[in-house]
Amino acid sequence: AEGKADIARLAELKGQRDVMNSERVALDNLMKQVAETPGAKAGDPSAYRRLVAFPTLFRNQAVSELLRSLSEVENTRSELLTRRTPDDPDVQILTARISELENQLRTITSTYLQGLGTSVASLDATLASYGPALSAVPAKEIEFARLTRQSKVLEDIFVLLQTRLKEAQIAAAIEDPSVRVVDPAVTPTRPISPKPAFNLFAALVLGLMMGVGAAFARETMDDSIHTREDLQALIGSTPVLGLIPRIPEAIAGAAAQGKTVFNRITRKAVPIHGDGATHFAQRLVTNRDPRNPISEAYRSLRTNITFSRPDKTPKVLVFTSPTPGDGKSTTAANLAITLAQQELKTLLIDADMRRGELHQVFRTEREPGLSNVLLGRVRFEDAVQKVVVGTIGNLDFLPTGTLPPNPAELLGSARMRALLEDLDGRYDAIILDAPPLNLVTDAAILGTNADGVIMIARAGVTEKRALSFAMDQIATVRAPLLGAVLNDIDLKKERYYGSYGSASRYYYASEPAPAGQ
Repeated sequence: AEGKADIARLAELKGQRDVMNSERVALDNLMKQVAETPGAKAGDPSAYRRLVAFPTLFRNQAVSELLRSLSEVENTRSELLTRRTPDDPDVQILTARISELENQLRTITSTYLQGLGTSVASLDATLASYGPALSAVPAKEIEFARLTRQSKVLEDIFVLLQTRLKEAQIAAAIEDPSVRVVDPAVTPTRPISPKPAFNLFAALVLGLMMGVGAAFARETMDDSIHTREDLQALIGSTPVLGLIPRIPEAIAGAAAQGKTVFNRITRKAVPIHGDGATHFAQRLVTNRDPRNPISEAYRSLRTNITFSRPDKTPKVLVFTSPTPGDGKSTTAANLAITLAQQELKTLLIDADMRRGELHQVFRTEREPGLSNVLLGRVRFEDAVQKVVVGTIGNLDFLPTGTLPPNPAELLGSARMRALLEDLDGRYDAIILDAPPLNLVTDAAILGTNADGVIMIARAGVTEKRALSFAMDQIATVRAPLLGAVLNDIDLKKERYYGSYGSASRYYYASEPAPAGQ
């Protein structure tokens, strides 16, 4: 009876030991697989859900509660990921909660695994004490008891897994009430993109808006003078003496075959060919094409200057501008030619002793000139040049001479005043081409010794603030300002001034008849 009881006890202990050891080995392998599993992406189920396969561990209330919480948190995160990204703060909170639950499951499982190892070791020690007494017990009986116990364990595991499978199938068969078909997908009859008509219309509207916006922006940012009204608003009561149209490039670039200059050395009239003349020389349209509408504009300027003062006709005129490039030299040279064509004894003086270029226009030497006369090195008669103007007039031209280091002092000296007084009795008109007023004070000094100052402004180039500053300069030195001239007007843009072309076509519609007819 004692042997049978010992055998029964030994078989029971052996069975318990085998069951615990099998569970310990399986659980240890599972934990190793979980540990070696790479980090799951957001939305993937946790590897710790595999612990459900162990009934003894799953019956633990703490483990069961943690697994349930883990499943709920993962389901909540999966639902949230359908609307948000893994970097969303709420998703990050749920991910952190999942990591915390996994850490708790890892701790409990490790503790349980250690307990299984301890129990197996304890049972091994107990079984070892039965060794001598059981040496005669048949091994088949012990094996039968072990297999019987293992069969029971496997049966329990199978029943649990079957239950879980049925629960999962039932959950999958139930439709989610929060999801419904709003509109079934259908094959479109035509492509939604591109839309050529709409794109063309949108491009036209957008281009129109951008063009209008750019035009308004350019008009707002443009501070230059464009029209006679702009010029008159800046000069106040001072009259606008002339409006000079733009010289077309076709005229300015043509060869000046009919223009000649008087060579002081050979004492002969020499023709100027367009290939050798400068761009400035080609703009002397009054000498090359007297019947051009632009020449009529210079004649109109000549008339307005003649009657600009009620007491007397101004004789000594200073031409200046606010800044370089406004066309003062072109205006002065063309006006001088129109005066000479009127058979008036005219003198054109290049008073820009800083960078005067009129000697290049008339193809003469720079020296001797104005500076040499003022310094007393040459006489005026030896420095003046003769320029042939058309067939009925001559123009006297005095170049700058040697460029001095102190042009302002020379122009404001008593010798300059004496020279102008002497020339006043010799000539009907004296035109001085002075430097820009806003850069140097030469023009202001000359204006105090002249009968009048004429301010040149260029349409679309001269800024309003520059002209206002130049007007202040003239007012400060109390120089007589006869008026202003708006130069380089584009008749294609400013239809308001198109009368010059109409007048030319009217008065020069046909060639003049021969004499006697």
